[in-house]
Amino acid sequence: MVFTFEGPESASDWHDNNARTGCFFVLAIHLSGPGCLRARLADGLFSWAGWPNENTDMDTFVDASYMQFLNGMPYMMPISPWFYTNLPGYNKNWLWRGDDLWYDRWQQALFLRPEFIEIISWNDYGESHYIGPVRGNALGAINTVRAPFNYVTGMPHDAWRQFFDGQCCRD
Repeated sequence: MVFTFEGPESASDWHDNNARTGCFFVLAIHLSGPGCLRARLADGLFSWAGWPNENTDMDTFVDASYMQFLNGMPYMMPISPWFYTNLPGYNKNWLWRGDDLWYDRWQQALFLRPEFIEIISWNDYGESHYIGPVRGNALGAINTVRAPFNYVTGMPHDAWRQFFDGQCCRD
């Protein structure tokens, strides 16, 4: 399986790639919505809408909309523990409400039963939603993009993986 982060304008390139490799292609099209699937550019869709808006609770409206639009084609549901970033060099400084997001999204996934789930993310340190171990040599965004402070070093998120029974998300 291969999936993208945005970029539907280049998705047609995947027809050739898929013909050569036989890969299963999931297109992430958060900004443009699921309508671009009409061109049959992908085998399924992924939504990047894994966080609530402002101070609201996370709901399944976007997920259900994608699933309805897909009409039986595969949907990859995003699940993330939280989101915080303060990277002025990328003009990013925001926080999404995540008090109970990790648990709630898993409950929502059990209810909706999507074909696939994408955990956002294993190692996106700059947006603080990593569940993998902190690897000091991978902190480029924190170290080079004028972050006002290092909010990753000394802040392991390993406990997020304790939610699982050991069958996935190992180091």
